[in-house]
Amino acid sequence: MTGTPFLIGLTGGSGSGKSTISEGLLHAFGPDVLTVMGDDNYYLPRHALGTEGWTAERIEAEINFDHHRSKDMEAFARDVAAVKRGETITQPVYNYARHD
Repeated sequence: MTGTPFLIGLTGGSGSGKSTISEGLLHAFGPDVLTVMGDDNYYLPRHALGTEGWTAERIEAEINFDHHRSKDMEAFARDVAAVKRGETITQPVYNYARHD
């Protein structure tokens, strides 16, 4: 498949099916045609959230991970723009168990 790259954005809260739809599209079109980027990898680290030293339970109780302020949306936007230009990026990896 050739042509001008375009962007499809899927939004919704936690557990709304975004990943399931993305995985289905990736399976249908293949990695040579489709790139899936999730903003979950752009959660801010503990030190940026001010949660250094907190337990995982406290973080999960007090931080709204569905709110854009819990993520580095500027880095996400830069990476999306770079991918649209055909550039390679190094996407961050978020560790859910450590919240970091």
